[in-house]
Amino acid sequence: MRTPDAAQHLSRAVFYYERRRYAEALGACLGALANDPQDSRAATLAAWCAVGLEQWQKANTFARQALALAPANDQAHAALAVVADHERRFEDAERHIAAAIEHAPEHYLHRVTRGYIWVRAGRVEEGITSARQGLEQNPESGAAALALASFYRLNEEPELAARYAQKALATEPENAAHHLEEGLRLLGTGAPAAARARFLESLRLDPADGSSFEAIAHRTVQNHWLFRRAVFPPRRPELAVVAALTPVVWYLLSRLWQPLVWLAVASAVALATGYLLWGAFVLCRYLVLRRLREGRL
Repeated sequence: MRTPDAAQHLSRAVFYYERRRYAEALGACLGALANDPQDSRAATLAAWCAVGLEQWQKANTFARQALALAPANDQAHAALAVVADHERRFEDAERHIAAAIEHAPEHYLHRVTRGYIWVRAGRVEEGITSARQGLEQNPESGAAALALASFYRLNEEPELAARYAQKALATEPENAAHHLEEGLRLLGTGAPAAARARFLESLRLDPADGSSFEAIAHRTVQNHWLFRRAVFPPRRPELAVVAALTPVVWYLLSRLWQPLVWLAVASAVALATGYLLWGAFVLCRYLVLRRLREGRL
């Protein structure tokens, strides 16, 4: 039996990747690279397979290998942007996605990806603008319409969120992500029965997508009156330390001027309440997620 060459391995990798069988696709990419270590296409696809598997360090390694072989590789830059975004290194993510757009300005999905990066960095309006640019490049893109539906929902613009959610569904009615987004939108508008129908359709189309359960659980708890307008204290370690030191600083200053002690007390109470509320949110989300995994949607 003939040993598969690099092209055959790569063809098999593409076949598996398109079916979201990322582990098998990655194995085929490694076979292609074993045959031809200079194949930048195999390294790039390996990076995206690792992203699909949430193996972020491997994704970073393969994407950098691809860039070393082909510095103008827009897909390698895009993969590095996704890795950096996941690690909340937003400046690096923006730099890489800007490079991807520069090398392939015709690729509308890069602008959609930049939109997601900006939204996660808290720049929602700019994220909407970038996603709209992607949709203008490809008016039939379900991915761009989905991004806009999500961004407008986060920006509390329900009419526009509904318009783009429906456009995404009309464009790609068999895409589970579109049904999930519409369900999340409906849940936020106080229509749990309609939202449940969309969630069920999303899970029917893609029963293996565990991230759907997490999104549903998060939105369900977030929509509860106790958490809808809640402002949580920072959770990133470095910011949490700064927040924890605030009452201490006020207390030390109160040694110079006694009335400031009330600011120390108030900030300590606010901080403790905020973290207790965050703990309640996490617990409720876990309980809802457990119910979903038990099949009690």
